[in-house]
Amino acid sequence: MITMDIKLIATLTILLASSISGCLSEIDEESEMEDRLILINTQYWNDSHQFNNIIGGGYTNSTMMNLSGNGTTLFNINIQSYFFDAMVWKGHINLTIFETNNESNIMWSNESNKTGDSTYLWEYNDYTSPQNLTLRVRASGMDSEPDNPMADYFILTIISEEMQKRVVSV
Repeated sequence: MITMDIKLIATLTILLASSISGCLSEIDEESEMEDRLILINTQYWNDSHQFNNIIGGGYTNSTMMNLSGNGTTLFNINIQSYFFDAMVWKGHINLTIFETNNESNIMWSNESNKTGDSTYLWEYNDYTSPQNLTLRVRASGMDSEPDNPMADYFILTIISEEMQKRVVSV
């Protein structure tokens, strides 16, 4: 009876050892390492205005956007606008992105008086320290009534995705 128990214990020990033997060995293969861009921050920014004066008017807005640094930021900029083509004058929208502490260092700019949707993609690369960018909107337009039932307007949407390079195993 004791020998039967010893045989059973020995058999179970051998089965257990053989079932986990692959888990105990070291991995001989070297895993490949690769640089990848990892999303670390997403910011959404919207601005809109409808002009309500038949004589015309202007609009300005400046907003500071903080970037953490050491990476790349992808900007998806969408402008929806309507500007009536009056005989004498037509409205417009201008978006300028510049370094907050250096207004003369314009990073990206676009001016348009088109009616419709426009989408722009801009990639701000390889900054090595935290950055503050200023988004400045300047626009002009008018309420073109009675010539047209709709007043000039714009809707501006910006989505920025801040990425950093990280080494990951593949």
